[in-house]
Parts: sequence; C-alpha cells; structure tokens
Amino acid sequence: MEDMMFFKNFYMIRLSLIMLISLFAAGCFLDDEENLELVFADNVVVIENDITVPTTWDSTKVYYIEYRMGVTASLTIPAGTVIKFGREGGIDIDATGTINAVGTAGQPIIFTSVKDDRFGGDSILDGVTSGSRGDWGQLWFSYVNGSTLNYCQFHFGGNAGTVSESVINLFGGSNVSITNCLFAFNTGSGSDMTGALEANGSGSGTVITGNRFYGNILPLSINGNMSLDDSNNFSSVETDPNTGEPLFINTYNGVFIEVSDGIGTVAWRETEVALVPATNNTILVNDNETLTIGNNVVMKFLDSAHFEFDSSNGASINYSAGAVDFTSYKDDSRLGDTNGNGAASAPDAVNGNWDGVWRWNSGTAEWERLFVTDCQYLIPLP
Repeated sequence: MEDMMFFKNFYMIRLSLIMLISLFAAGCFLDDEENLELVFADNVVVIENDITVPTTWDSTKVYYIEYRMGVTASLTIPAGTVIKFGREGGIDIDATGTINAVGTAGQPIIFTSVKDDRFGGDSILDGVTSGSRGDWGQLWFSYVNGSTLNYCQFHFGGNAGTVSESVINLFGGSNVSITNCLFAFNTGSGSDMTGALEANGSGSGTVITGNRFYGNILPLSINGNMSLDDSNNFSSVETDPNTGEPLFINTYNGVFIEVSDGIGTVAWRETEVALVPATNNTILVNDNETLTIGNNVVMKFLDSAHFEFDSSNGASINYSAGAVDFTSYKDDSRLGDTNGNGAASAPDAVNGNWDGVWRWNSGTAEWERLFVTDCQYLIPLP
C-alpha cells in the first residue's frame, strides 16, 4: 500500500511539473506576436493582396500590412488615413505603380508600427503598447516615375531584416515628391551612411523639401546629383524647458551625400546640419560642372577625404556672401555631433584629418591644394 501511495504522489508531482513547464512556455509565446492569432479592432482593414488596379483607401479605416505589399497600379491614400505594419510589413512600389498620399497639416497620413496606439487606437486589442525603432520595414520605390507624399508621418520604421534600414528608399526612378513630412524615431544606418529617408538612388525630378527629422539614427542621405535647399528641419519642435534646446535630434545629425562620379549642376544650401560626403573619399567636380554651396554651409569630411575640381575647363564652386566651412567629420564644434559618438573623438589639431580642397592646374598638369591651413579648422572659400 505504501508503495502504491509513493507512486501516486510521484505521478502527481510529475504531472504538476509538466503543467508548470507548459504554462511557462505558453507565457513565453504570449510575448511573441508572431505566434499569436491577431485579433483586430472593428475599424481595421487587413491588406493581404497586392495593389494591381487603381485603388483609393478609406480615411475612416486603419489599414494593417503584415508582410510586404506590392503596388503595380495607382494607390491613392486620402488625408487622415492610418497605415500600420507588422514586423515584416512594408510597401514595394514597382515601376508601373504610384502612390499619391496627400495629407494636410491637420490631417496627416500616418505610417507606423502596429504597436503604436497613438494613432488609430489599439488596433490588435493587445492592451496599451508603444512602438520602437525598426518595428516595421519601409516604402521601397523601385524605378517609379511619379509619386507624391505630402504631410505624411513615418514612425518606428526601418527594420534591417527586411530590405534596408531606411523607412523610405528611392531606388532609381524619377519625379518623386516628398514634402512637409515627419520622420520620427526610424533607423537609418550610421555604418552604411544611409538615411531614414534614403535618396541615394533617386533620379531626376526628386523633391525633398519642408520635412522634419528627429529621433532617427541617421536622418537623410542623397546622391551627389541632387540639389538640396534649406527648408528641411533636423530637430523636434518640442524643446527642453530648462535649456530651450530641442528635446530630440538625430544620432548622426547630418545630410550624407553619396557621390559616384561628378556632380553635374547642383546647389547645396542646408545650414542646420552639416553635409558629409559618404561612401566615397572624394567629391569631384568635373569639366563644365557647377556646384553652388550656399552661405554658412558646413561640410565635414571623413579621414583622408578631399574635394577636387577642374577649374581649367569650366568647373566651379560658387558662393555669395557667407563663409563656407570645410572641416573634419570629427569636429563637433560646428553644427554638433555628426559622427554619432558624442565627444568620443575630436579633430587632430596637429596633423589634420582630411586632405583639403584641390584644383587642377592646367599649366603644370598637376593638382594643387588651395588651402594649406590645418584642415580640421574652419576654412572659408577665398
């Protein structure tokens, strides 16, 4: 009898342990949204198919995109619409597709994480949650000819596990207009020097004006053939009540410019943050090209980088009144921390960090350095 009681008690203890382990495992899975069958609020429309015919969405609905959705026709998104994404969610706009997303200052169009309950409420009925950087993928424009994003907001995008670390990637194509938009707490890549708004591959007719960037890893990257005015902002409107400084900026707070071979005829006028030539150690202004650098622009260069132009054949660098600063990427004294490491690095006050500005001398058939002052310091154009 005692043996039977022993085995019975042993069996009950073993069963209890199995139940506890099962409950623990179930609890772990509850935190993983990929293992849950999502329950949606009544106003949510789940998008499961690509957009292959002209389509207009309804601003009274919240649209949820769990995986990547293709757009091969025109998609019109009216003011006030909220679009939320799962971890692998994003929109791929193909060469035959366009997006016309025109919001207003009072009714912006929202692109954000499904965890972001600030817009459209609790869409998956999982209680109060908030988003974080990289919660979803991006809008990928692939050789698109024409799209408009006006008064749109992009929050918590740039999941590196999807296509890229940008929340918008302009890959080829032309005539894409991105104006008056907000990019807040997205990723971008400091190591690759690509922005939350990545326009490195954009074509002619690209317009990027009047946008605001803050809380991103790296806000904006463009290609060297793009002009850029001074209308974009790189800090939050909200300020610290004690210091008056913006509450949020960006980690690598600058505009990063990918220059492949030559400039064309462009003007760079951004003055709130520095301009940084990225992925190529040389900015080259070729024969008969003109680069206009606006008043009070600061340009920061990576180690051993330089700026060269061929003035003997019509290449020129123009400015009007204010000084243009050429300095090191490590120089935080001009327009703040651009290399994203706080005060961890500083310019080399003895040897300099970059290689200066050079001009081709047709008489000697050699390149000559125009500025011999220590290159990490302010160097105004002559």
